[in-house]
Amino acid sequence: MNRLKSLGKNLLRFIAFLSIGIFLLFLALRNIDLTQLWNDIANARFSYVLISMILGYLAFMSRGIRWNYLLEPMGYKVPVWKAIHSISIGYLANAAMPRAGEIIRCTVLHQASKIPVNRLVGTVVAERVIDMMMLGLSLMLSLLFNVNKLRAFYAKTLKSNPPESTAGHFSNGWYYLLSFVAFVFVLMILKKHWINLPFVNKIRGLWSGFKEGILSVVSTPKRIPFILHTLFIWICYYLMVHIVIYALPGTVHLSPVDSLFIMIVAGLGMLVPSPAGIGSYHYAVVTGMGILGVSPDTGMAFATLVHSGQFVMTLVAGFISLIGMYAFRGSKALLSESELKG
Repeated sequence: MNRLKSLGKNLLRFIAFLSIGIFLLFLALRNIDLTQLWNDIANARFSYVLISMILGYLAFMSRGIRWNYLLEPMGYKVPVWKAIHSISIGYLANAAMPRAGEIIRCTVLHQASKIPVNRLVGTVVAERVIDMMMLGLSLMLSLLFNVNKLRAFYAKTLKSNPPESTAGHFSNGWYYLLSFVAFVFVLMILKKHWINLPFVNKIRGLWSGFKEGILSVVSTPKRIPFILHTLFIWICYYLMVHIVIYALPGTVHLSPVDSLFIMIVAGLGMLVPSPAGIGSYHYAVVTGMGILGVSPDTGMAFATLVHSGQFVMTLVAGFISLIGMYAFRGSKALLSESELKG
């Protein structure tokens, strides 16, 4: 019954995320000439798309190597291919259910290496912190060259209603502050009653693993290789966007600085929880391309080429990794059985 309930909840979540993606895809396509879009894609130079796909997989491989650097300070060492396969399977899961990939990749590597899941999740949290820092640094770098373009992108996509009055913000601030103080005060009074509850002990165990994973970034003896792999991953992200501008006549004039701007807005689009970034990626890129003076048809063709190339790469890498991990588990089971017979 619980399993059925969980399945229903996941299905509803998937439908909700997919609805977001479909809505944003509609917004991206509403001013598009589909005939011209098809012609642009059909006449594209797909060799550049292939290079983009290879760069995407190189980023997967670098992530697998980098993951090992976070595991070593905790006393774990896994074959690099297992880490890369786990990451590929995680990205495959993300294509179906946004944000599920991080847990899936930890579960897969746990099954293959018996490393506790909470420690693996801690390293993934550390990776996400690093990734957000790199996105922030990329955004700051882009601001040096593209501040007006980013302001225009904000105005077109993220601008909300005018803020409330200062008095309203002031009263709301005091309300939240007093509520927080009251909450902490109640927790302190009831501490001896809840401190040893089973779910609190479980949270404490999870936090211990998270903390160890995050601290592994600082304690890893391979700080320089870790930093170099982080830079390599983000250079791959940049190049897999930049290289595709040469695939279309309508984008070949764009500069490396323009590619950085498109990488940033595409990354912001991927933050929206739609399956595989469908819709959110396209909407963000078409909007960004429009700011650069590229027609909506060509912008959509560019977004489709980059996104489809990475999506196909993720599917191929993910399914190959599934087969590889399944074969490993099968051979391990056969080995254990032969040892028992012996």
